[in-house]
Amino acid sequence: MTLQSPISSLWDTEEQNTQLLEEQRAKQFEEDVHFLKALTSPHGRVVMAWLEKYTLDSPTWWPQGDYNKAIASGFFREGQNSLVRQIKAKIEFAKQYKESQK
Repeated sequence: MTLQSPISSLWDTEEQNTQLLEEQRAKQFEEDVHFLKALTSPHGRVVMAWLEKYTLDSPTWWPQGDYNKAIASGFFREGQNSLVRQIKAKIEFAKQYKESQK
């Protein structure tokens, strides 16, 4: 009797894996293209510049009297930065995917 791994179907063939990856990339593009269109327009660029100025270009940690408030504020600010970085990554992915389909 031969035991088959439950994940063996994930390793079927390189062609199937490539096809699955491309399907996932296309699905991701369908979502990310909205960020690309909205935030690379003239108004969108203004919004992105504002988001970057008040998140990525601002300090996340600063000395405060109350240690717990400083920690909480730093974690909160890092969350804001992560969101802006994710938006930027979505825009970049959409650009690259769109270019690769030409």
